[in-house]
Amino acid sequence: MLPLILGFVAVYAAFTLVRWFSNADTKNVRKSLPWGAIAIVVLLLLVLVATGRIDAALAGLAALVVWGMRVFSMVQMGKQFRDMFRKKDAAGANAGAENASPARRPDPMSPDEAYRILGLQPGASDEDVKAAYRRVIGQLHPDRGGTDYLAAKVNQAKDVLLG
Repeated sequence: MLPLILGFVAVYAAFTLVRWFSNADTKNVRKSLPWGAIAIVVLLLLVLVATGRIDAALAGLAALVVWGMRVFSMVQMGKQFRDMFRKKDAAGANAGAENASPARRPDPMSPDEAYRILGLQPGASDEDVKAAYRRVIGQLHPDRGGTDYLAAKVNQAKDVLLG
């Protein structure tokens, strides 16, 4: 009986919310959105506690947190490589066609660029460099879907920082 009552309350609340949203001013919606999200989370927690499913919800939340951390890490890595390629593209835009040869030896990498590739702050210890190298090369190795160029850049960054 309780789930049926909660279902009717949820349908009525959704209907009322949609009606309010269609007639509301944008400023009011912006102010109300965080409070509405908090209210929905609290109501969801109450329903989960009432139905005895809070343990499953917490397990799912833990899995989402781990997944979110992994996605965040991948986004940060993408930003680092985007910045690296933008710098390379800007330098390569002024170069002539003779510099486009793949047989040409790459320019030496600066320590700042090496730190940026590995996602480290300047002055990081050798252990930090090694750990960051293992993390980055694990994601960008050609055997795992990366490219030879990216793996070479990561290896070059490690060599520059470790000497």
